[in-house]
Amino acid sequence: MNRLLLGLCFVALTYAPAVFAGDQTTLESRGLKPYTLTDCIHQALQASPEVKELGLDRDIAKSRLDQAKANWYPTIETVTLTGPTSQAKGDQVHSDDQSNRIHGLTPFIMFDMKVVQPLYTFGKLSKTVEAAEHGIKYEESRITQKKTDVALEIKKYYWALLAARESTRLINEIQSYLDSALKRARRLLAGNSPSVTEMDLYKLESYNSMVTKYREEALKYETVSKVALTRFMDIKNPDSFDIADTTLEPVKFDPAEIQKYLDESKRQRPEYDQIKNGMMAKEALYEAEKADYYPTIFAAGMASYAGAPDRDAVRNPWIYDRFNHEEAGVALGMKWNFDFGITKAKVGQARAEYLKVTKKKDYADMGIPVQVEQAYYEILEARRVIDSTSKGYRSARKWLVGSVANYDMGVGEMKDAADSIVVYAQLKQEYLKAILSFNMGVSNLYHACGRDALEVRGAN
Repeated sequence: MNRLLLGLCFVALTYAPAVFAGDQTTLESRGLKPYTLTDCIHQALQASPEVKELGLDRDIAKSRLDQAKANWYPTIETVTLTGPTSQAKGDQVHSDDQSNRIHGLTPFIMFDMKVVQPLYTFGKLSKTVEAAEHGIKYEESRITQKKTDVALEIKKYYWALLAARESTRLINEIQSYLDSALKRARRLLAGNSPSVTEMDLYKLESYNSMVTKYREEALKYETVSKVALTRFMDIKNPDSFDIADTTLEPVKFDPAEIQKYLDESKRQRPEYDQIKNGMMAKEALYEAEKADYYPTIFAAGMASYAGAPDRDAVRNPWIYDRFNHEEAGVALGMKWNFDFGITKAKVGQARAEYLKVTKKKDYADMGIPVQVEQAYYEILEARRVIDSTSKGYRSARKWLVGSVANYDMGVGEMKDAADSIVVYAQLKQEYLKAILSFNMGVSNLYHACGRDALEVRGAN
């Protein structure tokens, strides 16, 4: 019997997180609507700091794309100077002033401008843009993955709360039968009936104390599961929260062949999308680094102006006065860097990073099918246990009701009543455990094959 009572709270303990506080209230009396499982998932996704953090990573990736695209735009460099300079009189043939002496001071202003427009970079700029675009998709896949992780946690807590409440109801039901048996045993013992002994009474009282203990534990884990949900959903007052479901029932699931789920995982798992975009981004960066072996071809425009009021202008094209001139022009240019091995090292690093991502794909190809198969066979096992224990615990309850009634009427034995309580509690406990395992198995399977990615992708 002690082993039975120890197991009565298994359902609540199995999936309950280590969070504390809260109490059970009824929301309908205060005009509040209980939360469905979908409501809980959507609110948790809105509140999740991890999802928000990854959203900022996506914003950073978008900024990288803007920066990469901006490299195609012309760059304009301007420099403006002002200050004193020496006066200069004369022309390009004769002047009494000398360049190495100051002949009075005059202010000057100088303005230089250079415009450079990249024309062809052998893929350096285009591959950088391509890498940034795949970087955004990579971050979006990470957001989807985190959303599925949060949704899976919420499902676990939601059904753990239901299971804890079912455990409490089961313990209360056992308590009622024990109370009846205790009342009968005390009455018979007071009347010196030979059908009951003090040892029988001590045994029932011990069972009653154990049931009381485990009822308190079940209530504790019910509270723990409820408060865990409110933490994830960012609900400050647990009293304003409750779930819509009242009983733990198997979720709807019509199993297909396992190969279908394996194929779905390759199409729908966000991890595969991350790997694909990560590989394409690293490959584009690798190509961009290789482009550094080649020159950058550009068009350039230049303009320069300088003026000083006390310096005579000289228009001879062979003579240049930096403090008094006007010039402009356009040109076609080529920039080519030779760095004696630095580019080669960067190309090697980019290639290694690309190969590193390909190994992640190999790891996913090994690990994800294992997750799918494990969840799939857990579902099948739980379904068989549900079918076997469903009929069993109902039959045990009929036996329990009859044996306790016979004992109350004095035509049955206490041992038969106690045995029926034990068997009924064990079978009902296994039934609840199987439902919880089945529901979590379905959730784990949908998570493993990527179906939950489709569910949360549009949830904001």
